[in-house]
Amino acid sequence: MTEQLKDTISARQMEITTATRMTHAQKAEVEFQLRYLNIRTDAEDPESPNMQSQLEEERRVLDASRRLLDQLLSKIQEAAAVQPAAVTNDHSTHTVFNAQNHGIQIGTNTAPISGITFGGR
Repeated sequence: MTEQLKDTISARQMEITTATRMTHAQKAEVEFQLRYLNIRTDAEDPESPNMQSQLEEERRVLDASRRLLDQLLSKIQEAAAVQPAAVTNDHSTHTVFNAQNHGIQIGTNTAPISGITFGGR
């Protein structure tokens, strides 16, 4: 994975994390306003029902926004985890063997080896 790609992914993760925190703070403010509005409702404020429905709608929107941000962050993290695996499969190995004409000489092996005995010639 290139350094530029890592920086871009990191920046996007930070932006989404910041947006999630802001959404959480906004939701906390809406919750506070709803509690305050419930206290004022007891005093029979004629604007209370309209304000309450607006605040409840804002709370629903903020919840949906937070869920979407969480999903987006998860997708970015999954993509960042998969990307290095795809990049590292391109590497090749250059192996040079000496003039030994006996024994086992192996550069890179990714499969099981069986039927080998060690010892005399």
